[in-house]
Amino acid sequence: VLNSTLAPNVGCGRDHTLFAKADGKVKFEVKGPKNRKYISIVAE
Repeated sequence: VLNSTLAPNVGCGRDHTLFAKADGKVKFEVKGPKNRKYISIVAE
């Protein structure tokens, strides 16, 4: 089970593999009242 929230440029495969949909750098954040993990791709 995936316990993070994905940004628009991040995809999730059937085996829960995360992959980038755009070129850039990976950014991990913890934010919000429930301290959720966010994974995003920052375009260069």
